[in-house]
Amino acid sequence: MNSNWYRISALVAEHLEQLAKSRGIAWRCNPPLPMSLPAGATRMLFVLHRGDSLGLQAGLRERRVMRIVVGACVAGDVGAGLQQADEDHFAARDLMRGGRFLIDAMGSEEVQSCKEVELEPDLKTTVAPGAVLMTAFEVTYNQTYPSAAR
Repeated sequence: MNSNWYRISALVAEHLEQLAKSRGIAWRCNPPLPMSLPAGATRMLFVLHRGDSLGLQAGLRERRVMRIVVGACVAGDVGAGLQQADEDHFAARDLMRGGRFLIDAMGSEEVQSCKEVELEPDLKTTVAPGAVLMTAFEVTYNQTYPSAAR
């Protein structure tokens, strides 16, 4: 049995990878910072998993909050690449807003919400080989542990 953190992470990665493939661009999960594009790629969608914290513990169930950053990077001149980066980034943000695909896959009992939040200060200065745009989301979810049922 996998944790809900893992299930959410895998669903986000799967959906963003499908989006990247449909746009004919590269995809990376947790690319190293400073950011680089895969060899031969000029555009990329990416996701960064930025942590998980306990929000509330009630009996055998925890309400947790995880941070996910989605973004787009386009190689080359920032000015020239910004329009394409914005288009790719907008598609990734549109996918994440509200977390509908997460709720549909896992149920509203497991995934409570997915909302856009302020980007962490260290990411605002990320070095990239061109234009990069990112948006942070917080996913609030419930986690129950199998050992609690014993």
